[in-house]
Amino acid sequence: MVCVGYTLHKMGNTNSKKSNPIQILYKVMQKAYYYGLILHYQHLTEASVDMDQIKTRSFQDLKMLITKEWKGYIKARGSYKQYHFVNTCVLDAFLVGLHVCYKRFETVQLLFQSHSSMKAIMALLDAKEYAKAKALWLILLNLLSENCKFKMNTWEINVWSEVKDHLPIFTELVFSNGPIQANRVNGHNSGLSEFQRYGKVIPLGMNEDFILVNVNGQKDTSPPLHIKGKYNRKYELQFLLVWNKQLKGKHMVVCFNLEDRWVLYDNNPEVPLKDIHLDSENFGKQYPVFLAGYVKVSSDDDGLNDVPFGVPEDGSSAFGARPFNLPLETASSTRTLKPKND
Repeated sequence: MVCVGYTLHKMGNTNSKKSNPIQILYKVMQKAYYYGLILHYQHLTEASVDMDQIKTRSFQDLKMLITKEWKGYIKARGSYKQYHFVNTCVLDAFLVGLHVCYKRFETVQLLFQSHSSMKAIMALLDAKEYAKAKALWLILLNLLSENCKFKMNTWEINVWSEVKDHLPIFTELVFSNGPIQANRVNGHNSGLSEFQRYGKVIPLGMNEDFILVNVNGQKDTSPPLHIKGKYNRKYELQFLLVWNKQLKGKHMVVCFNLEDRWVLYDNNPEVPLKDIHLDSENFGKQYPVFLAGYVKVSSDDDGLNDVPFGVPEDGSSAFGARPFNLPLETASSTRTLKPKND
């Protein structure tokens, strides 16, 4: 992961004797860009704390909102301060799928609450501050990677994207302290072999309670509803990000499990919710699958780890992850610096 402090550190010292005036100006502008994003990040996360203290909706409340008042849920576009977001279908599909799982499953809720940024995004969604949630997601992607394609240096942010462009958001949640940790480097994990046949596997949480599979449109059918992994782990499919090929151009929508039925959700405010049957839909020609989300519903290893979620708050013993702190200046050793409490 490229943390913010490290990103700023890599820009170098603007006082370097080898830098010409153009290079110095570029570095100054780069630092100003990232510091601006950090201030927006701080504002949004602090705002989410107040919202998180308000009694949030239950899964049944969210289900009612989605089915009865779907025009008031996560829809296309959005604005935050000077930014206006367009072409947000992939981002919106991600937010819907994750939010439904967050409200329905305690393990996913604990996982996301262990990560300050994801916790803030979910709190904003609970408060119906959808544009702010989108802004925080995009700002975080920029802070995690210098190569983020959604540069926030203009008033209109084009979020036209592929699933892979959003996957860095989960970097700090890919963490395991379980019995198969040793085989996990570079995604090689014998305990997840049943998932690997469908695409690249992204296991989240210490007990791998939440599994994302980057199918990338390579299968003609939907992944199975249930997968049984090692240690008698049983996973249930909860959402799919799919292209709706019945429309002109590429348009991502999300299918998800509402407990008693599967539905297809479109971020177009004019398109109503639609019931969908996974066993009869043509996923090869009409709805190619690009991402699948699975939640662990039972296992024999629940007692193997005391903490059922992801990265510890202090980042200790983290495997391939760092805590995300807001650096207000670069640090030499840890490359991150927590903001001062003035």
